[in-house]
Amino acid sequence: MNSILTLSIISLFLQNLIGYLKFKKIINPISLFTTIHFFHNWSFSLSRFFQDDMFWRAPLKVSYDSMFDVLSMNLVGSWAFFLIVIIFAKTKIFSKFFSIKNKEILINGYYFLTLAYLVRFILNFDPNVLYGANQALDSASAFNPISKVFFFRIPLIITYIATKKISKWTLIRIVIFEFCLSFITFERKDLVYILSSFFLKFLMETKINIFSILKYITSIGLTFLFLMFIPIYRSFNYIDKINDKIFETFSVIGEYGYTVFFYIFNLANSEGVQNWTYQLIQNGEMGLLFGKSYIQATINMIVLRPFQGITIQNWQAAYYFKSFAYSNVTNTGYDFSFAAEAILNFGLNFGFISFIMLGLVISYLYSNRNKSDFYSTLYLMTWPIMIIGFRTDSTSMLRLYSYIIVIFILLYLSKNIKSERGLNNV
Repeated sequence: MNSILTLSIISLFLQNLIGYLKFKKIINPISLFTTIHFFHNWSFSLSRFFQDDMFWRAPLKVSYDSMFDVLSMNLVGSWAFFLIVIIFAKTKIFSKFFSIKNKEILINGYYFLTLAYLVRFILNFDPNVLYGANQALDSASAFNPISKVFFFRIPLIITYIATKKISKWTLIRIVIFEFCLSFITFERKDLVYILSSFFLKFLMETKINIFSILKYITSIGLTFLFLMFIPIYRSFNYIDKINDKIFETFSVIGEYGYTVFFYIFNLANSEGVQNWTYQLIQNGEMGLLFGKSYIQATINMIVLRPFQGITIQNWQAAYYFKSFAYSNVTNTGYDFSFAAEAILNFGLNFGFISFIMLGLVISYLYSNRNKSDFYSTLYLMTWPIMIIGFRTDSTSMLRLYSYIIVIFILLYLSKNIKSERGLNNV
């Protein structure tokens, strides 16, 4: 086994052990980060050790020769994040001094926007348009204000989950809605945002034992099965009957079980695009951004893309990469990733700077998570954002925070925020 891969495995266990000693909980910022970091940034390298005929999501021209060079950047980055969180994350507990008065407005808003989203999808549905077609060519073309309004349903329900104890029947109703939507629209991200928010909140508030771990592993396994089912199912677009498509999907899953296991294992992995980014820079085909993409991402939280100007728009990492890697392609996309953006900004040797910035954000939100419903929501939503957002860029990730900020501004303006007495250390 490659030495970098061996060190990555050792680091995973060592970081989690130290994290547990600091936070006194199995579910803590270190354990959450290392799990997400593994599936996004080095699960493919580990899988390829066992099955060397695996291919990552990238064109064939992207060489595997740089795989362990990029893996070493991720290893250093994980330690940079780890040290920042260990040093700066505070474990004090505070009594909340700002909270939402009427939380039902959040779930009612979710129901309304979900229904509107479904109606709009049905009205605009075109069976002749394949999934993944009509990809935007640049940052400006990707701007879709209507979609942004409908996406508010996700931050609304996550805010509700973060700030209120959800009843079993409400959760079941929401899950049914989202599973049906995923099946109809072929989209999985919204479902992941909501389910992961609920599970993470429950895990953070529950004393973990072996039985609960087994229960959640089973639940996660079934969720992964569903998430794997959707892309295979939608690939059979030439089969008209739904029953035949479902049968064919399960036949493929059963016949290729071992391969399917590694497919699930690498469902979120983005090492292909990371190596692609590094090789474009190494070959002199693409230049470094030196932090410009993070400046654009911050501006994008306040100023909509059409008003940013061409120069700033073009700093968005995913589309800057696309303009060099696969420009003029509209029928497919390769996503992007947090680690690829780190390389794009600071190169392989200094990519750890992005992990330091992430560690500072996580430390701040963790330290303040119990001060108000606002911080509770931001901290909880950070992890679903990372689960999904590690395969996007900082513009997409920070934009999700802006939704929460807007929601709380509206709650404040509508006098739906109450102030409680002071701040008391426990």
